[in-house]
Amino acid sequence: MRPARGFDRVGGLFDEFGRLDRIGNYKPGAGSSCRDQELAVAALRSAPQSGRPTPGGHAARPRFSSATATAEAGARLPRRSAALDGSAQPRRHAVVDVPIAAQALPAGAPRPTPTDHTGTGIRGALRAAPGATVTLALAVPAGSIAALLLPAAVAGSVDAVVRGDSASGPTVRLIAVLVLGLLAALLAEIAGSGLTAELTARLRRRLAVHVIDLGTGSRNPLPAGDVTSRLVGAASDAAGLVPSLLGSLGALVTSLGGIVALALIDPWLAVGFLGGVLPGLLVVRVLMARATDPFTRYQALQGALAGRLTDALAGARTIRACGTRDREIARILAPLPDLSTAGRGMWQAQRSAAVRVLLLAPLVELAVLATAGWLLAEGRILPGQLVAAVGYAALGLGFLEQMEALVGVAHARAGRVRAAELLAIEPAGYGTARTLPPGAANWSSGACGCGCRRGKPARVRVGRCSTGST
Repeated sequence: MRPARGFDRVGGLFDEFGRLDRIGNYKPGAGSSCRDQELAVAALRSAPQSGRPTPGGHAARPRFSSATATAEAGARLPRRSAALDGSAQPRRHAVVDVPIAAQALPAGAPRPTPTDHTGTGIRGALRAAPGATVTLALAVPAGSIAALLLPAAVAGSVDAVVRGDSASGPTVRLIAVLVLGLLAALLAEIAGSGLTAELTARLRRRLAVHVIDLGTGSRNPLPAGDVTSRLVGAASDAAGLVPSLLGSLGALVTSLGGIVALALIDPWLAVGFLGGVLPGLLVVRVLMARATDPFTRYQALQGALAGRLTDALAGARTIRACGTRDREIARILAPLPDLSTAGRGMWQAQRSAAVRVLLLAPLVELAVLATAGWLLAEGRILPGQLVAAVGYAALGLGFLEQMEALVGVAHARAGRVRAAELLAIEPAGYGTARTLPPGAANWSSGACGCGCRRGKPARVRVGRCSTGST
């Protein structure tokens, strides 16, 4: 039997009652407003309790067989403001209190494991953009080779000039090395940018599809603002993992090659270099350990702040009608002190590491230069080799100057974790059985109904059986 028009207006809001936010205001759902809720509450209080027990022993919910209860309730309620007028545009969302715990996944949500695949690794890059990945993988070693050949080419030109020989051959080799390094750097920049853009687009598309599969409500425990920050910020950070890793590996290979070249010129040069560079390795390790956690926490707090702001904007009419603007401002800005602390910790870690590197690099180069001068005075190396030793010492310290690449790796790791957290939430499954399982159940039709808005069906409420399932 078709439900009465009074139930059309009130029954659709039945499941909204009893859910109060932290400031004591009702949370209107889809198609409801403050005016709708006041009408519904007054109608419930004035309606006769006609519920009767069902065969299963549960009392049926009251049914509204007439629209007069709703009309009378509306006549008794004062119209406080235009924002509470039932003729106004209804809001689809309300202000939802997002705790600071939403900076990461809620307690009941599954956590990502090391096997979580976001598609931003080497295999994902090869599937997404094989041409850009291969080009980048070839350009980075080519740049390292050109960097290692450059001091030797300069040394050959210097020795040729000192001996009075023709410098045309060494000059041609020097120009060829410079051109190779320039082309490698250009290709690496183009391929790295293209690969990052492609991986970002694919990861954002995958996250968007996953969010749509999750739906709304309890199936997606993350607020809309936090999901948006993961789509916008975390996806782009995670997509830069492969270029950052390849750049860091290229710098590491170049540094190791510079140390080996120093040892080939004279072992004492390598000893002097390693004596000052070992503390630099400790600096890099401390930087990576201190930078990853602040980056992750900073992004999580940004997501929590964005979620609170998005929910407040969605429920702006409710906030204005209830007069809770100042309280909502304080609630939205609650994560701001923690965000400031995380940001300061992040910059402090990077600043301290950069200061140590800036102090260490000149000392190491000075030690290598002093050792090379002593060897030149002893006649154990040539003047060109002295120039090459200075160049190789600078290359050996190159990994200490890759702070930007290391920070990019930390960003990528933090973004990958946040993207994996979102992908770890399993969407609701759908059964494949065509018949119901055996068992007795009593159907309560008193709890059935549908909600309408502006004459169109907006919600269908299913009855409840005596076993507790719907």
